[in-house]
Order: sequence, then C-alpha cells, then structure tokens
Amino acid sequence: MAGLYLHVPFCEKRCLYCDFFFVVSGERGPYLRALGREIDTWADRLGAVSLSTVYFGGGTPSELTGGEVAAILGQIGDRFSLEPDAEITLEANPGSTDADRFAAYRAAGVNRLSLGVQSFDDDQLRRLGRVHTADEARRAVQLARSAGFDNLSLDLMFGLPGGSVEQLERSIGSALELEPEHLSAYNLTVESGTMLDRHVRRGQVVVPDDERCAAEFTHLIDRLGAASYRQYEVSNFARPGFESQHNSGYWRHEPCIAVGPAAHGLLPSGWAERVFGPQPVGTERVRYWNSRHLTGYINSVERDGFAVADGETLGGRALAQERIFLGLRQPEIGLDLTALLALGVDLSIERSAELAELAADGLIAFDARTVRLTRRGVMLGDAVAERLMLDPDSATVAPLAVAPLVAPLHPDVPHRF
Repeated sequence: MAGLYLHVPFCEKRCLYCDFFFVVSGERGPYLRALGREIDTWADRLGAVSLSTVYFGGGTPSELTGGEVAAILGQIGDRFSLEPDAEITLEANPGSTDADRFAAYRAAGVNRLSLGVQSFDDDQLRRLGRVHTADEARRAVQLARSAGFDNLSLDLMFGLPGGSVEQLERSIGSALELEPEHLSAYNLTVESGTMLDRHVRRGQVVVPDDERCAAEFTHLIDRLGAASYRQYEVSNFARPGFESQHNSGYWRHEPCIAVGPAAHGLLPSGWAERVFGPQPVGTERVRYWNSRHLTGYINSVERDGFAVADGETLGGRALAQERIFLGLRQPEIGLDLTALLALGVDLSIERSAELAELAADGLIAFDARTVRLTRRGVMLGDAVAERLMLDPDSATVAPLAVAPLVAPLHPDVPHRF
C-alpha cells in the first residue's frame, strides 16, 4: 500500500488553536501550477507507483473547486497507477461547501469526505474561531449524502475551554444522529505560537485540567463504543470496514508521497535512492518535508521540480523508536515486539522493568509478541510510550543524504501576504 498526500494551504480564517501551515490569502494559480509540476517530478523519479490512497489535507481543501480537484486527480491517474478502489479523501469545512461543490467533488473521484465539525455547540465554535455553525455542519452532512458520499468522517474536539461532559455529550449525540461512518476525536492542544497559546498565557482563556479531559475522553469512548464504533486508533473510531486507510498507512509506516507546501512524506529506502541518491547503510525509511512557505515552495518547484526543505533517515533503533509510539496508538493491534526484534531491539529485555511496572499499574497487557494499552492505558498513552522509549543516544536519526545533482534541498524563503 502507498499513499499520496496533497497539502492545500488556503483557509478563509485562522482558527484559534491551529498550528498547521496555511495562508488566508494568495492566488491559487501559481500554487496549482507548482503542485502539478511537483507531481510530475515525483512520477518521473519513482515510475508508475501503485497508489491505494490519496488525501487532500490542509489548510482547507474545500477551498478548491470541483474542477481543480478533478484536474489534480486526473493528473495523478495519468502519472501514477491509481488502484480502482483507491480511497480518495478530501477535508472540507462545513461552512465553505454547497450542493454543487460536493457533487463536483464526487464526480471528480473523491469518495471519502472528512468534515471539520469540531463541536455542535455554537458558543464553542465561536470560541474556537470556526467559520461555521452547528446547523451548517448538519446541512453539510445532508448535502454530502445527497451528492452520493457514503463514507463520511466527522472531527470532534473535547477538552474545550468552558465545556463540560454534558456539553460534549450533546455534541456526540448530534454527531451520532447524522450516522457518519467514521469519527475522529481530539483533545484540544495548546500549541506554541498559536492565538490560543497567547490567550492562555494572558489569562484570557482557561483550559480544562487533565482530570476533566480524561473524564470527557472516557465518556466519548463509552458512547461511541455503545454505538458500534470501534476505537481502532487512540483518536479514531469507525464502523467496521470504514477505518481510514490513508491514516492507517501512517501508523504502519507505509510509503506516502507528499506534495504541496509543508507536506511530509515517508519513503522506503529504495524509493528514496531513486529520488535523492544513495542513503546511509541501514536506512529503511526516509522522511522528508517541503518548504513551509508558499512562495518558497512555488519558487523551488518552478526552479527544480521539488521543494524539499529537509529530511531524515530512519533505520534500526531509530525506526524501532517510532514503531513503539505508533504501535501503542492502535489499541486492538498493539505494538508488535517481533517486528522490533527484526530492527535489533528486544524490548522485553531492554524495558523489562518498565513493562512489568506498567502491567502492574493496569496500563498495558503484554505477552511475548505484543504490547497493548488497556482501557486505562489509552487515557495515558503518551506517558506509557515515553516509559518504553529507547535511550535517546541509541536511537538518533541521520540527516537525509542528497546526491549533488539530484533534487538539492532549498532554504525556506520568507513570504508575506
């Protein structure tokens, strides 16, 4: 399985909590031309790679017209081998879509929509800086269904300032009434440099404590479980057969080509060598990321076909380190200890005391092959992963190696809008 991620940076407005790369103005034409050239460059270097998923993320991909999405997917289909049943997801803002646009996306080949609802409480939406209302979110789902979408995902947030378990319950109930196939639920995080961070530091916003966030998350898990949604990843719930294939690829370290400003990709070492040249011995995966500036991205692609700003190689213990964290995030599958052995890490020996202590505390269940988070452990998943992480000095990553005449790395170019 391989995926393709496209970052669409345009947004109508900055949300209070967002730290993703986006711009609130700027012409789409230069971006779309650069995106098209970048897709061509990757196809030229990698050949007819088979893609099982395509994901339009952002930003707000629903700022693109149906015709623009159709042109991008047409190029992808021409330059790569797009599997007939490929999952093609587009993130959409409930307040920036209409019946015609949904119909155009569906006609273009998009078969999965992810709607950024966040809450069905209008006061909470205003506090978050969202541009839609609860009624607009409900209408967006109805319009998507009318356009033929039978695979819908809704995003919800918990741990919101001024919220409560009762408020969250009302949002969950509203979401379940719409019968989405998939739900993603995220604890509001105060990211450094965001407007929310500034408001919190000034005392203008008070975020809930860990105890209340845990209570809300526990309630959410119970409610969605009772409604037959499986928690197949810590923050993701799906009806059987509707798990996000693209995001599941991330958690399994599967290949993902990424295009667009600030996009992050992950390549097997053989693919990376076709693009960047020979990599250090022992490299199994190469992660790269594009310029985080729109003009820098456009200028680099226009000049060289690429906009790679930097990257790193992963192999052995560095790759094992990531698999510890990602494996624990999948409660049903768990962390595969035998896969770590293949990378030279015997966790049952290196972290034997920690495994025993975590099991005694009721946070994990483990045997010779697998470590899984318990229900209580899911509440403290990051802390559990931190206890099991390898010694930092033994799991360092190496910088991405780039051959002199192949896709040079470019410094970010500042831009203003």
